[in-house]
Amino acid sequence: MTHHCVLLTAALLTACVHLSVAGIFAQRLRCTFQTFVYEDERIRVHRCEFAPQSWWQMSHHCKDLPENRPSPIGIELSVCQNKSEQLKPIELGGGWSENRKFVVWNNGHSIQADAVDGADLTVTGGHLRGTYNCIQFHFHWGSEANMEKGIGSEHRLVDAAGKEVPTPLEVHIVCKRRELNVKQAVSTPDAIAVLGGFIQPMKPADNETSADYAISELLANMTGLLIPVKRGPHSGRQLRDEDASTVQLQLRGLLPDNLQRFVNYDGAFTTPGCNPFTSAFFDKAKTRPMVNNFRPVMSRHGREIRCSFGSS
Repeated sequence: MTHHCVLLTAALLTACVHLSVAGIFAQRLRCTFQTFVYEDERIRVHRCEFAPQSWWQMSHHCKDLPENRPSPIGIELSVCQNKSEQLKPIELGGGWSENRKFVVWNNGHSIQADAVDGADLTVTGGHLRGTYNCIQFHFHWGSEANMEKGIGSEHRLVDAAGKEVPTPLEVHIVCKRRELNVKQAVSTPDAIAVLGGFIQPMKPADNETSADYAISELLANMTGLLIPVKRGPHSGRQLRDEDASTVQLQLRGLLPDNLQRFVNYDGAFTTPGCNPFTSAFFDKAKTRPMVNNFRPVMSRHGREIRCSFGSS
């Protein structure tokens, strides 16, 4: 499996997760429900679908302001600060290299895999304070045409020479502080962290016993899991059994072999109200291909990009 880079995005709590604001706005517009889309389109009052430039109307935390630490950003290695002395190596608990059960489902905006038991899927080091454990992972990707051009990830990676690296697919592994439950973590500063990586789409590996087989099969069959997009008055957590599937895989296969080289910055969730801590609303009458599910790059606002390696 080909990986371009791994980055650690910590402290994601200034994000778009405040549903009270969204609820008030939806009520004012007399919407039956509200959600967000990635297409560049105007707000449609009766459907209450918000394009990226309008996400701030769902939550003020979605505004491109310094205090919101918006994500994603362009990761320019030429401005990356060498913090190898301060950044500890990323260390993963033993469960990462073992077959673990995940429930894979269509959350309306991505393919998401929830860990059935992620207690020992721990991560420490980097810029983290304490021990975190994995709760889910999901993907961001482009259309077939865009992915052929290397477009699809949320973050943009620019090498030290100023050349943009093709990144058609990005994975986010969401982790929380081990001693907190999800509800506590989302309301506690620096209690959520994301391990992100740029990977290449692949066909299933020939060797069914290889560590990459389950992951490559999952990626190859992603389209079947994502179409149609289901929306409606039901929470994503209430999907029927036939709408989800269970897979066994080694989570370690989603990350590069070398975890000593990574990039770290303080960011935020890249979606408003569509994450494991809030409810997503679906419209079963609507179907469309789920492609280009990445938020446009936001301003860095002078934030420091920290590297665990030098410029060489």
